[in-house]
Amino acid sequence: MNKLLSFIVLLGVSFSSFSQSKEVKKLYNKGKYDLVIEKITPLLKSNPDDAEINLMMGRVYADTKKFTDAISFLEKASLSKNKEIKAWALAYLGKCYFINNQQDKAMEALSRSKEIHRSGKSVRYAENCLFRFQRSKFYDAWETIKTETIDFHYQDKSKIENILEFQERRISELKKAKKFFSLVPTKKIDVYVWSNKADAFHQFDRKLGFFDADLCIVNVAYDQKHDYEIGKMLSCIVAQPDKKSMLIQEGVGVYVANMEKNLMKIARKAIPKVQFNLLELWEDPTSYER
Repeated sequence: MNKLLSFIVLLGVSFSSFSQSKEVKKLYNKGKYDLVIEKITPLLKSNPDDAEINLMMGRVYADTKKFTDAISFLEKASLSKNKEIKAWALAYLGKCYFINNQQDKAMEALSRSKEIHRSGKSVRYAENCLFRFQRSKFYDAWETIKTETIDFHYQDKSKIENILEFQERRISELKKAKKFFSLVPTKKIDVYVWSNKADAFHQFDRKLGFFDADLCIVNVAYDQKHDYEIGKMLSCIVAQPDKKSMLIQEGVGVYVANMEKNLMKIARKAIPKVQFNLLELWEDPTSYER
């Protein structure tokens, strides 16, 4: 009788946990991350080593850009014997490590994730991370020059007349932006310098230059005249805007790069000779020359 009672109690607990797990997954898929944390925090207190709960908490923190907070939960989940949980935990760890400037650990975690699951969503996630990190085989032939604050990656360094001057401009831009925003990025800046703009467009389906604020990666053309991308990227890291305005982003980038100059004089020179509409400039900046 006692054995039967114990079995019934155990079955009831298991069913309750299963129901809660399904509910949490539904909330997660709907992007209701605050509710997910609210639901699984008490579950973690009673089951601190539960791999599935740790994975969910780690994913929520990573998805809300709290990458450092996510790591301890994902590391626990990565110890699971369940291949699916382990693969997802390692894939997310790869991203969190990379953003926290632990690039070797990031590459190892992503590689292990792909080995565990050779197909499925976790593999696609890991491969997407490698694509965004710009660590795929496409970049094997690129040349890297490391400085204290920026790693420069060159598709063809020979196309740039003065490498030191080219790098110093970007380093100076970063220095000014860090001071202006009172910000030290969590990760060293990567600047990818493209000699073939068509290659860049083929890879990313967008024109140079652009940046990834989460990953602290900037992509520029070898002959790009202005050094605004780093300033714009740091402004996004600080503000974390839900909606991005091209006019504000470009404006911030120009301001940071030129703040020691006579900005009103520069602005007057930049005003179009033909009549223009300020409201239209705000709503559709692409109507005018950048």
